[in-house]
Amino acid sequence: MQKIFFLIGWVLCLGHFAFAEGVAVIINEQSSIFTAGENIGLKEIKDIYLGKIRYRNGSLVKAVSHKDKEILRAFLKKACGMDTDAYLLHWVKFELATGTNAPPVMDNSGEIIRYIKDEKAGIGFAWESQAKGVQGIKAVLLLTE
Repeated sequence: MQKIFFLIGWVLCLGHFAFAEGVAVIINEQSSIFTAGENIGLKEIKDIYLGKIRYRNGSLVKAVSHKDKEILRAFLKKACGMDTDAYLLHWVKFELATGTNAPPVMDNSGEIIRYIKDEKAGIGFAWESQAKGVQGIKAVLLLTE
């Protein structure tokens, strides 16, 4: 009987990971920080979110973060290779050393998408399904398991 419960739990867990949704890194369609056709990699996203890249193409990069812990955790793991605690500790140290503030936190993907649509120097992240097909933004990187 224990083996059956273990097997059911394992299958449910596997199903969760197999169907986990990707995180889309999004920018304005007319972005001033990335040029059309430019390849954007994980290192660049990480450097933006850790405050190492502040300006691109003459514009102040306006990164925004997410209040939702699930998407924030997935983004940080995939893009920055760290958990939430390590990210927060990084920013405490970085702010004290440089005076640079962490990316502001927005309540949900809808708020982030609206911000990116209005801000040509903006960069953010949202669940893939919420960002797909939205006019005014484009996904430049898809972070998956």
